[in-house]
Amino acid sequence: MKNSRRTLAALGVAGVTLATTLTATPANAVSGGGCSDGYYVRACISVDSGGSVRGDGYMNVIPTGCVGVTISLHNASGTYLRGMDWSHAGHCEKGWLGMELYSYSTNQGGFYTKIQAYDKNHKYISYATSPMQY
Repeated sequence: MKNSRRTLAALGVAGVTLATTLTATPANAVSGGGCSDGYYVRACISVDSGGSVRGDGYMNVIPTGCVGVTISLHNASGTYLRGMDWSHAGHCEKGWLGMELYSYSTNQGGFYTKIQAYDKNHKYISYATSPMQY
């Protein structure tokens, strides 16, 4: 009886370890910053070695009806600064969504990335916002 309990306890620990390993996701896009925890899309922000921000993210699951995506960088007050618009692409693809935004220094305050998925009527059907990066 003691051996079977030890075996079950060992299997339980191994199962938790395996589940944690399989569900682990990157903590950030490039370095520094972080990513949101979205089902469809994850928005990320990071800082390069020179202190400039970069926004990117991931399309994990394509939302039903998705025909395009936008990704944009905003300052801490919500003002749109820069972005890429694939909202009229006619389709959505899984994988990395990125843009090079090395023109804003973290010395200028906080920033975040926003990703929106759109339907054929150009209404957003899913979105994600990254953590704020200072």
